Amino acid sequence: MSTIKPRNSRKNWRNWLESAIAALLVIQVQGASTFSSSALADEPAYADRLRDRTTLQRMPSPAPQHSQSPRPMPSAWILQNYQNQIYQLVKKENLKGSAAGSQTRDRASTKTLSTLKQLDGQSKAKLLKFLEDSNLIFVGDAIISLIRADLSSADLSSFSLSNADLREADLSNTTLTRANLSGAMLFQANLGRTDASFANFSGAELFRANLRESNLLLANLSGAKAKGADLGFADLFLANLRGVNLSNANLGSADLSYANLSGAELAFANFAEANLAFANLRGAKLNGADLSGASLVGADLQGVDLSGASLRNADLSKAKLEGANLFGADLSGALLANTTMPDGKIKK
Repeated sequence: MSTIKPRNSRKNWRNWLESAIAALLVIQVQGASTFSSSALADEPAYADRLRDRTTLQRMPSPAPQHSQSPRPMPSAWILQNYQNQIYQLVKKENLKGSAAGSQTRDRASTKTLSTLKQLDGQSKAKLLKFLEDSNLIFVGDAIISLIRADLSSADLSSFSLSNADLREADLSNTTLTRANLSGAMLFQANLGRTDASFANFSGAELFRANLRESNLLLANLSGAKAKGADLGFADLFLANLRGVNLSNANLGSADLSYANLSGAELAFANFAEANLAFANLRGAKLNGADLSGASLVGADLQGVDLSGASLRNADLSKAKLEGANLFGADLSGALLANTTMPDGKIKK
């Protein structure tokens, strides 16, 4: 019977051990989804505990490639490295107990913003979930700032970002379906082409925010402050905009059919070519607004202030204008068929 020489035995054992370690590392990269479901700032990333000095020494060094740019680091490693850095700040520098404006908080925020720029949309959502679960972004005393954060293309469906400070943040092309952003600060934030259907923006600060071409179907923007915001071509079908402030905002060509804009501040807003069919605008202020070419078929405009507004070529058929203020309004070319006029008489 043949015997295995000890030298070959040691070699086979070493090969097996190296293969096993490599397999563990691959599993950690492929299994990085655990970051989003269980990782917290109070614990280090699990993969970091596996990568000891011996393991790294056994990994062959790549040959230098001067003619090619270095490969980007995989998102899994970026996330795990980020988690461990935040863990160090929490455990060694008392990040959670640090004062507002401290160097510890500044370092954590700077690291967060720089990391987000390196990640794809899916990984950005994981990082944000990590911060949310770790109680690091609650507004009132947000430990890590998300001002100017790059969250573009992230899937934030059903996320709770209530009262979050997202000033000047990039949320373009994100998915915010059923997300809660009530009371969030979104001054000059970019939400262009965002899917925010069924989302809650009630009481949010949207001053000069970009929501152009966004899907806001059945969204709640009641009481939001969106002065000067751009909602051109946005879909606001059946949206709740009760008491919203959209003065000087752009809603040109937007779909606001069946939307609730009762009591809204809409002075000098642009609604040119917008669809406001059957919208509820009762008691709204539209003084100086541009409604030229807009569809207001069946809209409720009772008690609305339309003084100085442009309604040129607007379709006001079956609209209700009882008690509305049309002083100085331009109705040239407007379609008034079965329209209830301010004095209560129906224009045939």
